[in-house]
Amino acid sequence: MTSTPRPRTPPVWWVLFAVGLLVAAAGAVVWLGATNAPGGRPLIENPGGIIAVLVGGVLSLTAVIIPKLNSIRDATAATQHHVVNDHGDRVLRDDMDELLRIARSTERRVEAVEGAQRGLSADIGGLRQENRDDRRAESDRFALLEGRVRDIEHKERP
Repeated sequence: MTSTPRPRTPPVWWVLFAVGLLVAAAGAVVWLGATNAPGGRPLIENPGGIIAVLVGGVLSLTAVIIPKLNSIRDATAATQHHVVNDHGDRVLRDDMDELLRIARSTERRVEAVEGAQRGLSADIGGLRQENRDDRRAESDRFALLEGRVRDIEHKERP
């Protein structure tokens, strides 16, 4: 299934967000300006100046953040587009799970083959040892027979 990137968020929403943030901050400043400190003076002497600084700060911050948020959204949409396969209704996660299942099954089979190979190696080692033992026994028998033949030949000579 093909996925098309989502359209950009209209700038009006960012403006509304910035205005809402400014109204909340300005309300907090005015409230603090109306609240008196223990000495009887207001907590904030010049709420209008602070509101002006807040307006400028929020607008500047919004101007910097909006392009970054838009690029993050576009990158996320592009990533989503690449993750969703175009050849059916399966997503990359399903394909990865299937590949993992196949890899684990293959690993179990390889371990079984390796176990059988270790058993065969032990069997071959045992056969080699038997062969060496048989050769040693044959060599000992041959040496014994050779010794007897010499003894017989030695006895027959006058």
